[in-house]
Parts: sequence; structure tokens; C-alpha cells
Amino acid sequence: MDRKKAAAAAVLGVLGVAYAAGIYYFGNHTFPNTTVDGQPAAMVDDETAMSLVRNTAVTEDITFRVQDKTCTIPSSRILSVADEDAVRRVITDRNTFAWPVEFFKVHDLSSGRAMSCDRAALREFFDAEGVTSLDIPAVDAVLSDFQPGGAGYQVIPDSDGWKADPEEVTEFAAKAAEQEVRDIDLTDAFKVKANVLGDDAELHAKADHLNKLVNHDYTISVGDDTQVLSGETLNGWLKESRDGLLGLDAEQLWAYTDGLQERYQQTLDARGAESGQRYIVDTNAFNNILAKKLDLVMPVPETDAERYSRMQKNQKTMDKARRNARKLKDQAEADKLVADAEASLILAPDLTALMREDVPELPADESTVIDKSAAGFAAAKKIISDQAAAEKAAEDKEAARQKLLEKALKDVEDTEAALQKALEKKEAADEKLKAKPENESRQKAAEKAAEAYAAAEKNAADAKAAVEALQSEPDDEAMPDGITSVLLINGMFIENMENEDSVLQRAIKASQQLSPAEKGHRLIPDDPADAPGATLISLRENGIAGTALASGAGGASGAGANGAANGAAGNDAANAADGATPSDASPSDATASGAAPAEPTAEIVEVADNMIYLPLLEASPEFVLGYGLDYIDVNIENQHVILFENARKVMESDCVSGLPTAERRTHKGVFKIDYKQRNRILRGSQRLYASFVNYWMPFDGGIGLHDATWRGSFGGNIYKYSGSHGCVNLPLSFAKKLYARVYAGETVWVH
Repeated sequence: MDRKKAAAAAVLGVLGVAYAAGIYYFGNHTFPNTTVDGQPAAMVDDETAMSLVRNTAVTEDITFRVQDKTCTIPSSRILSVADEDAVRRVITDRNTFAWPVEFFKVHDLSSGRAMSCDRAALREFFDAEGVTSLDIPAVDAVLSDFQPGGAGYQVIPDSDGWKADPEEVTEFAAKAAEQEVRDIDLTDAFKVKANVLGDDAELHAKADHLNKLVNHDYTISVGDDTQVLSGETLNGWLKESRDGLLGLDAEQLWAYTDGLQERYQQTLDARGAESGQRYIVDTNAFNNILAKKLDLVMPVPETDAERYSRMQKNQKTMDKARRNARKLKDQAEADKLVADAEASLILAPDLTALMREDVPELPADESTVIDKSAAGFAAAKKIISDQAAAEKAAEDKEAARQKLLEKALKDVEDTEAALQKALEKKEAADEKLKAKPENESRQKAAEKAAEAYAAAEKNAADAKAAVEALQSEPDDEAMPDGITSVLLINGMFIENMENEDSVLQRAIKASQQLSPAEKGHRLIPDDPADAPGATLISLRENGIAGTALASGAGGASGAGANGAANGAAGNDAANAADGATPSDASPSDATASGAAPAEPTAEIVEVADNMIYLPLLEASPEFVLGYGLDYIDVNIENQHVILFENARKVMESDCVSGLPTAERRTHKGVFKIDYKQRNRILRGSQRLYASFVNYWMPFDGGIGLHDATWRGSFGGNIYKYSGSHGCVNLPLSFAKKLYARVYAGETVWVH
């Protein structure tokens, strides 16, 4: 028994010693299965555990970023554990008396260390890396240069700048490092914002505006011969008006248009040789088409007379200011007087083509007119009158449609009444025939009644269809803004074709009757077999020259609803169609070789947004390029005057020019009609003569075109012995017609 007790006591003694040894050991060592801040730390003394915490805290490098710039520093250079006592308490805080139990547990310790950054060392590092001296300016959002191929103008986004106070950036970085952030981005904290941001509405609006003006690549076609009016070319025409509005330089646009004749001359000559015609580019129409596509308001250049008047007024203003300035003793006041006079001078027209959205609606108040010259006011008034004319045309068209609708509804009533009567007669004839089916006269009467009923039934159906067609037409239907389709003859868009055998002329003759409103716009229905439901339109009066096709603008089919509606318009439209081409010029029916021209081919094609079929004119043989499409030709040698309109000779007459002496000869050169005046007395120098004229059209100072009722004949060699004092004398009847057609600014070529 004593032996057992002794053994038990021995065991207890050993366990006691072991327990005591464990208490002693774990009093300065960690338990098994211990980690500190995620690092293995089992059975290590407390100082080793502390070193482990210190080493773990500064093992990784720290990276600092400023936009694209980066710099890296070992964390051990700037970081240290701030409160080691607190960390030591975490490591040593263990129940050593319970070590036999804790021995088998898992101990994941977090030191809860607080880090301290050496700010002086960090500042030294930043200085060395150039962070504290870094100064990145912010870049405003801007418009790109023009990019061809459809990209046009784009907004290049803004980019932030960066600049920081050295002390502030050091403190900011130190605090982040103390939070043990190892990738510290300093960009946002010290960025400098641009003044103009990428979402700037004004900048995007300017890009959109510019792209509307120039970001287009137009293909210009004459048959297979094409060229591209590129956005780069349009961009080269950009111009800022005097009022700071962006538009296109009208003079460059006109110069480009004037060059189209030379560009396509070879093709036009070849086509002309085939057809026996002479083709030239309708520059006016092309300018109008391009203006419509770009939605531009074209400026009006001043005439020679307007330029002369402006310069005279300006000269008087400056002469008066200088005279008054010389009377002043104070030089400053004198200089101001002259400067004010210069500021008040009348400026030449601003030849900038502006987008329609930039041209304000022009009320009666003339202060809103951008261009204060006479030509500017004329252009403004034209815009107003065009708008009023368009509104009036729409009202007239609607009134005409309502009138047609009223008549069509009356036709429905009449045809239904006639149908009822025809039905009654048919039924009566059928009853009589039933009584005596073998009666031959009753058989014929029944057949005749049936035919009358069928005709009445068709008339009633047509009348109803006419009403439906008129009721389905939109009340606010407007003329098209531009050419939507064109009629190409042999692949060419020819405006003033006058060949009696041409497809266009046949289309005119085959046209249906038009409403009065349509007649006012020279609508020419096409052949129904080629384009049912479509109408050819010449839009010169609406600012778009050329023969265009607008679906639904008028009637084309002679049967059914359209026939009934168009038939109500009477014969006036047919007369308008007959007068749709100039009648004074002589058509050419034969080629240069004397053979009849080949039968032309015609096709109606849709006009894409980026397509321009070059408008051409059939020019008279006498027409000379270089003086515009409309000009007055005064031939001194032949004593002959010709008026050309749209390259066609529309009027001509013999004349008498000035006596061929130094004092009385008619000057040769290129002039402009200054103005027109009725019932004028012309007086010579020193009042040597006084002549009354009915129609006065001056073009060279005191020299002009006018009637000469005192002359019995014109032409020949009369001018050599009985010539005028320089004016061009005309027969009264011709002068009257000429006066009605010419306009101020029209070219007069004397040669």
C-alpha cells in the first residue's frame, strides 16, 4: 500500500514539476499553434515575437502614384511600430496557468500595431523623386482639327492637372502609409481641374455647328464623270462673320462653282457632240442646291452702283470729320472726332454664308439686320418675303384642295343620284324583259340600261376615290426643302431642255391638269407609266433651281381619284405647263453634222443626301461664258443687243451705239446695270441736248440702254454717221420688254 502511495506521489511530483516548468516557460514564450499578424510564431520567446511584428510591418515596399508617375520606397525607411508596449501586451496576454489546455488550441493573434511614419524621411524621398516640385497643368477640353472621312470635328476631352503643397502631400502620404496602404494614389487628392470640361455644352454645340457646315462629302455627277466636294474643301471655306458667327466664305464657294465648267468641260463637250446641244453648268442652281443641302442663307453682294454710292457717302463723312477736326484746338478731341467718323462708315456686305438657324427671324425692326448695307437689307427682306410667299403658297394650296374637295363631295352626291336612277331604269327594263323575254326591243333596252348602270357605278366609285384621295392628303403638306429626285436625260440633269422631241417636253404635253396652287410653282407631272403618283417640280421660284420630283405634290394619273381631282382644276395649268420653258429661244433639233439627235434615255433617280447631280443648261450658240448666266450682250460691230437668261437667248434687237469718236463712243468693257428708271429726260454735258426716254437702264455712268423714239431704223452703219452720245439706242417695243426683264446689277458686256 505504501508503495502505491509512493508511486502516486512520485507521479504527482513529476506532473507538478512539469506544470510548474510549463508555467515558467510559457511565461515568456508563445503557445503552440500561434500566429502573430498572420506569421507563424509558435513556441517563440516574446522578444522574438516582437521582432516578428516589427519585421512584418515593414516588409513590403510602398508605391506612390501621381497620374502616370510612380515611385517606390521600402517601408522600412519610413515606417516603424508606434506603440510597442501595446503590441507587447497583446503578445504576452496569455493564461500561463492554463497552459495544458491552451497547448492544444489555435492562437491567431493580431498585434493591433499602430504604425508611425517618419515624415522627414518621406519628405526627403519626395524631394528626391520630384513629387514635391511636380506641377502638371490642367488641359482644357478643345475641338479637334477637322478630320476627313466623316469624323469631322470632335471634342478632345479635358485632362486634370496636379499640384500640391510639399507639406500637405507629405502629410497625406504619411497618414496613408500609417494605415498600411502599400499603393498610395496621390492623383485625386491634389488634382487641378480644367476650366473647360469635356462635357461642356457650348463646346459640343460648336462641334455640332461646324460639322453641319463642313462635315459632308458631296459627290457631284454628270453621267459617269464625278468629283467629290469634300469636307476638307468645305472646311477651308470656314469664315467668321463680322458678328462672330461661323459660316462659309461665300466668295470661295462662288469661285468653286465657277470652276465647275472647266472641270467638266471635256465631258460636256462630248455629250454635246452626241446630242447637238451645248451644255453649261447652271452655277446659280448649283449654289442654291448646295445652300439648301447645308441650310445656308447666302449673302447678297453689292452692285457696282451700291459700291460707288457707299464709297461716296463714306468719303463725305470723312471729309466733314477732318474739316471739323482741324477747327478743334484739342488734338485729343480732334482725333476722337475722326475715329468716331471712321467707326460710322458704311461697311461692304459681309459675304459670309450663315446657317439658317443663325439668322434670326427678321421683324420690322431693322436693328436686327446683321449686314447694315443696302444689299444686307435687301437680303433680309428677301428672307422675309420668301417666308411669306411660302406661307401664302401653302394657304393657296390648302384653299385649292378644299375647293376641289367640295366639288368632289358634290360629285359623289351627283353620281350616287345618277347611280340610283340608273338602277331604277335597269330594274324596270329587267322586269319588262321578264314579261316578254323573246321581245328583241326589250332585250336591247335591258342591255342599254345595264351598260348605263355600269357606267354610273364606275363614275360613283371614281368620285368616292377622289374624295378619299383629297381627304388623305396632309393639311400641312409643304413644298420639299430640296431636290428629292431628278429626271436625268442621258445621265444628265438638264434644266431648260427645249427640244420638242425630248422626253421632258413629251412629259409636259402628257401632263394632267393641275390646281392653281400647283400651277404657281410650275409643277410638271411626269409620265404616269414611269412614275405614278409623282410630280416633276421646277423649284426656281423657291430658291432651288432645277427639275425635281416630289411624291404626292400633285396629280399624275389620269384615271381614278387623281384624274377626278386634277380634272377639276381646268385648263389654266396646261397653259402654265406650256410656258414652263422660255419660248423666245430657238430649239435645235439636229446635231452638228445635220443628223437627227439620238432618242434620249430618261430615268428618275432618288437624290441621296451626299449626291448632287450637276444642274446643266442648254446654252444658245451665241452665249459666252464668263459674264454670268444672265447678261446683256452689246455688239458694237454688229450693232446688235441680245439678252441672255439662263444661258439662252430670250430677246434680241438691232441698236444704235455711240458715234465712234473719242467724245461720243460707247465704251467697251464689262459693266453692271446701275438701276432702272421710267420717263427720264437725258441731258448732255453743257446741256447740248435733252431727250425724253421711256425706259432708262444706265450701266456706265451717264451711258445706258434706252428707247430712241426719234429714230426710224436701227442697226447697220447708222452709228458711224448718226451715232448716239454714247448710249445704246433701242426700238421702243424692245426697250419696253427689256426693261421688264433686266435687274439692277445685271451684267452688260460691251464689245
